[in-house]
Amino acid sequence: MRVTMNTYFHLNDFYVKKWNFIREGEGGDKTKFLTNDSDEFQVPEGAADRRLPARLKLIVQAYKEAVLDGDRKAIYELEDILFMMEKEKNELAQKVAAMSAEISSGKEKLVRLQADFDNYRKRSEKKD
Repeated sequence: MRVTMNTYFHLNDFYVKKWNFIREGEGGDKTKFLTNDSDEFQVPEGAADRRLPARLKLIVQAYKEAVLDGDRKAIYELEDILFMMEKEKNELAQKVAAMSAEISSGKEKLVRLQADFDNYRKRSEKKD
């Protein structure tokens, strides 16, 4: 399989501006991956985990080809893509950590409210 790079790429519902990979399979059939004009990563719900290795494989393969060809511009652009992916991963990890902390805080509030309600119920039963 040969991978060539052009202007834009869209790989498995994952959009990154500035690349278009054309993957040639056996028999000369080509698969073209195009982008939209968004600067953001777009991964459909539930598909991210299944497709991540395939995306990385294709990018790494293109990176290896660029290194072997000595194409510095392609190397820099692929490194930019990898850094963007790493940045996005780190941002998502921070969001997950923040949401986990929020969930823990909500659970603690719920436990305190339940305890307060139980105490109120017991006090009102004693008064009767």
